[in-house]
Amino acid sequence: MEKTQKGFIAPPLLILLALLVIGGGMYFNKSKKSEVPSATETTTQQSDQVKRQTNIQAPNEVSPTAHQVETSVPAKTPLLSLQNQCDRVAKKYFDTGWNRTTLASQYLEIVNLNYKNHYNQNNNSCYVLVAYTFNTKWDSGIIAFSNINYTIIDAFQKDPTGKDYLTIGNYSQHISYLDKDNSGLDNCNVSGKRCYSLDSFMSLVNPYVGN
Repeated sequence: MEKTQKGFIAPPLLILLALLVIGGGMYFNKSKKSEVPSATETTTQQSDQVKRQTNIQAPNEVSPTAHQVETSVPAKTPLLSLQNQCDRVAKKYFDTGWNRTTLASQYLEIVNLNYKNHYNQNNNSCYVLVAYTFNTKWDSGIIAFSNINYTIIDAFQKDPTGKDYLTIGNYSQHISYLDKDNSGLDNCNVSGKRCYSLDSFMSLVNPYVGN
């Protein structure tokens, strides 16, 4: 009786064990497949990774910003450019109109001949002040007169004729060594204002060319 029961229980146990083994194998294969990406997914992931790497710059490579591009070539300062232009025009005016060789002669001795210029930004003017002092001699070589002259012009403006630079002011004084009573002031004015001495002329001129 005991042998019959043991023989009857064995087959169901074997079937149960077989089902467990088969189920476990299917679960293992399924989990294995989920861990391994397909060829298409692998290719897509590699392509995205390459794109990300190409967008990453090397540490030593810095793309220039708009500011860096603009400042790589220093821009000219307008004020500095106009000042330089004023310097050039003033020198040309002095060298051409006040040539020492042309002015000097047998009867004329140049004592002082120089100039200074100043660019005025407020009204875009290039003021040039020329100082010219000379002696006039007799045939014997004796100095008869001394002449003191100042002229101020705007080298960026033309006079009404359009031929010469615009004159701002003039000063002219002659001193006679033979006849002191013949000495005197010939002309003194700045922008239409009369003056009566060299000091007053310079006080009117200084705002244009500085001290």
